Amino acid sequence: MIDLAREVREKLLASGVDASVSWVAETGSTNDDAKLAASNGASAPAVLVADSQTRGRGRAGNAWLSTKGEGLLFSLVLRPKLRPDATAPVTLAVGSVIAKLLDELAPGRCRVKWPNDVELDGKKVAGILVEAQTRGDRIEAVIVGVGINVAGKELPPEVSAIATSLALAGVASADRVVLLADAVLGLVRAIDRFGREGLGPFLEDIRAKDALFGQRVAVEGVSGTAAGIDDGGRLLIRDDKGVLHACASGHVERAHR
Repeated sequence: MIDLAREVREKLLASGVDASVSWVAETGSTNDDAKLAASNGASAPAVLVADSQTRGRGRAGNAWLSTKGEGLLFSLVLRPKLRPDATAPVTLAVGSVIAKLLDELAPGRCRVKWPNDVELDGKKVAGILVEAQTRGDRIEAVIVGVGINVAGKELPPEVSAIATSLALAGVASADRVVLLADAVLGLVRAIDRFGREGLGPFLEDIRAKDALFGQRVAVEGVSGTAAGIDDGGRLLIRDDKGVLHACASGHVERAHR
């Protein structure tokens, strides 16, 4: 694990990013580890990686399944200048970075699924969990957690219909060290830009890769046809009466295909 961490750090340094990197065989949750590190004053960026998690989770506390060594599971401690209400749109910016990265391995096949997933061939290949540590009306740290299904060729029956991995999708050459270094580099630059310019610079790519656009969906009691992402990162849904609703958060359910 020490050698892997050193290799990632060297790749980041070569690209101008001086980050601390910790890679362990197993942990409860890399996001929990990152929050603890941030509370203890860790300098940003700090990267915490694990081969497996026992308490990995996604948005709204949903479990994130992981098999040792088959995924890329990491959290990133950053300290951008953001407002407390910026966490949701940050998640979409992170999604655009991860989708673009994976699209280089599977060209034209990756999409951003609002609010916090990346899909490959219509199935979940990556999940994102962004959490903020605040003091008063100021964000002290942003924790960006990412889980990417890389090498797994057998997924649990309960998720096999809706999830996939790079290996199952025919991407045989995904190197976790290279993928991690590229992801961290892209995220550090993206969150810095988000802090300066907001979601605007990411919207074109998010909209071009919108996995839900034109599909029948339901979010927290609002159902209709997904009509895109607005400038604030909200999912637009046009109901059957033609009324446009803007959803800031919530679990998305697709209509049966």
